[in-house]
Amino acid sequence: MRQLFTPLLAMALAGSAWLALPARAASTADTTTRLVVKYKTQALAASTERARTRVKALAEAAGVELSALRQTATGATVYTLAAPLTLARARQVAARVAADASVAYALPDVRVKATALPSDTYASSQWSLRESSSFTGAANLFAAWPSSSSRIVVAVVDTGLLAHPDLTSNQIGGYDFISDSTMAGDGDGRDADPTDVGDYCDDEGTDSSWHATGVAGLIAAEANNAYGVAGGAANHARILHARALGRCGGYLSDVADAVVWSAGGSVSGVPTNTTPARVINLSLGAEAGTSCYAYLQEAVDEAVSRQAVVVVAAGNDGATSVGAPANCSDVIAVGAHTVGGDLASYSNHSADVTLTAPGGGSCMLLTSCDSRATYTIGNTGTRSAGTMSELTGFAGTSAATPHVAAAAALLLAVDDSLTPAQVRSLLVSTAASHPSGTYCANNAGQCGAGMLDAQAAVAALQTPVVTISGSSVVAGSATVTLTASVSGVDSGYSYAWTQVSGPSVTLNGAATSSLSFTAPATKGTPMVFKVVVTSSAGQSGSSSWTVSVNNPATADLPDRWTATAGTAFSTELEGSDADGDTVYFTLVSGPSGMTVSDNVLGWDNPVEGTYSVVLAVSDDADADVSDATQVTVTLTVSAAGSSSTADEDGGGGGGALHWSALLALALGLVWRRAAR
Repeated sequence: MRQLFTPLLAMALAGSAWLALPARAASTADTTTRLVVKYKTQALAASTERARTRVKALAEAAGVELSALRQTATGATVYTLAAPLTLARARQVAARVAADASVAYALPDVRVKATALPSDTYASSQWSLRESSSFTGAANLFAAWPSSSSRIVVAVVDTGLLAHPDLTSNQIGGYDFISDSTMAGDGDGRDADPTDVGDYCDDEGTDSSWHATGVAGLIAAEANNAYGVAGGAANHARILHARALGRCGGYLSDVADAVVWSAGGSVSGVPTNTTPARVINLSLGAEAGTSCYAYLQEAVDEAVSRQAVVVVAAGNDGATSVGAPANCSDVIAVGAHTVGGDLASYSNHSADVTLTAPGGGSCMLLTSCDSRATYTIGNTGTRSAGTMSELTGFAGTSAATPHVAAAAALLLAVDDSLTPAQVRSLLVSTAASHPSGTYCANNAGQCGAGMLDAQAAVAALQTPVVTISGSSVVAGSATVTLTASVSGVDSGYSYAWTQVSGPSVTLNGAATSSLSFTAPATKGTPMVFKVVVTSSAGQSGSSSWTVSVNNPATADLPDRWTATAGTAFSTELEGSDADGDTVYFTLVSGPSGMTVSDNVLGWDNPVEGTYSVVLAVSDDADADVSDATQVTVTLTVSAAGSSSTADEDGGGGGGALHWSALLALALGLVWRRAAR
């Protein structure tokens, strides 16, 4: 099963089930000579002798001859077939292999192609990178360039590097991951030279595309050098080339290893990448409908775990589905739209598409269609490299994808702490709506969140997020301080505090991060304050805060109460409030069985002992007990029949005899004795 990934020149090959295609002679894209097998135990894959034994057994079970070629970055083994198999037959063989108890998965090694279409006539200006006010489908990339001087490494997994004058200062080398020497076309397999020697395909009658150079130009062609074009991220990006596409395309397993290595992961036999990419551009794919095989998803997972944003072309089949890698989890899948914002007629579209970006070409619905291609750099050679071109038309989802990769690089140039999920969220949340009457406007859910708007995404990131801290309820005449904190990427913020409503107060520090003022003496209408924070780039954020004056309620209670064990105890709780609010008492802690109801403290069956009764006194403004003033009163419970000072102490209770009763009892005894 020799499925090829090729530049989106022919990404129409990206995923439809092969069996669903019309009957025709098998082409190189319909066959494969490789299987990818992963064992359930790494020890089995690591042992050469045991691996050979397993290969022989698997080959016999599948009825084909297999031989081990290499290990992938994620621990699978790539096997070569003695003869090419159709994709249908290769899937059958893989299924037989996968049935073995020792195998985690067995899958065809899919051939992929670059996803660019043949160049159409191009305009003399880079409409796709300009302002959307002039070109509806433009991505506002020029307007998004930040003041930051940070440069983000963007890996282009594609046909390899050309020393183009418009890229020289923004390219940092790379590695050649093509493991098939014939496909590599440079005399060997994998090596440290990522040079693009041409990807022409005699079997399909196609010339060399210099695809990676076109992609790299859209991302990082040098700006302001009086030559050629400017890239979407221009001097904010550096291009790392991972060559995975050669003569007639490339293998998906090579693409998977290139993805892992580009993000800084380890690939057996390949030197460590010392300049890991934060963005990986994949303007390639298999036919629409081709699954995201496990070994590719593992590679994407590894890259994302290393904080790389993986941006993938949706494909050029004009299909209602996408293929691998665009249907892998955690990638940004990019469809293509035209100058007028209609879906390009060739662009795949489905729920897997994240958003669309400028790809140029013909329209899906609009009858009056500006079909210009996007604009980048290239080379005139048809087989080997020829003259470098300053201006080259470039259309397809291959062209759309680097627009998004450039926007991701700009976001990371502003804030390199962003995660891949946060980058995706910013691009999605700021995408512009597709124009009314276009295919995407009429078919919700087929084109993602909308059209790329790089300027809006960067502006959203640069907009200060303002948080105010301070007290929301204060006592009369208190000194109040409110502090604004900013979450953003700028360091030169300006502050402007104002009072929006409520009793007027004098503001101190209104042009600083901390505002202070003296609160009114008495309760009144709540005061609302607002702060506007502006970055040095002119982006503003704001927040508001409400402050209310409330003078706390006070308790009018004795220091202690007394009671008698076994005799019900109750006492009315009294308090006052300077603002005239109703006073409430709440029992915070006390002996078991004690309650407060309607400001009356009660205990039906007191138990002898000394207790601390903690009460919260509050008014209408206190949100809960923790906001209220707390008072503590000591309660002494005496045994029944003992002396008591309850009346002297103002408590309620009973059980102890008063002195006057004792005197009357004594006199009565004396009288009774005298009477005898």
